[in-house]
Amino acid sequence: MQGVIDSPRISSVDGIRTVVISEEGQFKYCQDIVVRGTPIPINSEPNTPISFGGVAEGSDIKQTGIFTAIGLGVFTVYWITGNVGLIYHPDGQHEQPI
Repeated sequence: MQGVIDSPRISSVDGIRTVVISEEGQFKYCQDIVVRGTPIPINSEPNTPISFGGVAEGSDIKQTGIFTAIGLGVFTVYWITGNVGLIYHPDGQHEQPI
């Protein structure tokens, strides 16, 4: 995490790409959602909502930077399709993601 803050050339936290902005003198991780997969219509009517299915359909949905409040100090990643998440906390007590 410190590398992302110290250098604009580093674009990831432990291999996970992220966007960091400076706001009110503090860094803030931006929320980002990435959807990979083939859109599947819910039904055949015009203007119908779409789904991307789950793992069985080959989709991958990842959300990063969920907690965006200034001063919170954590970076989160959540894979919706796998129902698994990570929390990176820069407090010095957690050297690995939780």
